[in-house]
Amino acid sequence: MSRPIAEITHLELVTNLLNMVQLTKRLVTISRTPGARSPRTEGGTVMPLIALAIAALIIGLEQLIQVKFGAMGIMAFVALSIGIKAKNNMMSGIGAVILVMLLAQSG
Repeated sequence: MSRPIAEITHLELVTNLLNMVQLTKRLVTISRTPGARSPRTEGGTVMPLIALAIAALIIGLEQLIQVKFGAMGIMAFVALSIGIKAKNNMMSGIGAVILVMLLAQSG
């Protein structure tokens, strides 16, 4: 089986290269124009900041529960979190009941 021979002339190569250079120059000038909006990537910068803040809040809450209620409190919190995330009422109910029992015991 023979490969097809792709013949590209020097003129075509130079033309393609010049087109690519002109395109990149246009993109650079567009991005440097005041007031021009650059295309945003999916998610932007706000979403990671919100996710980071929520993660820090959850980690702080887990640490507070562990200090106050120990390993059983963490297990209950994890069961509640997994149940809510998976939309499993039984798992979230078990976690909630254990947390309520721990809260009632400490009060």
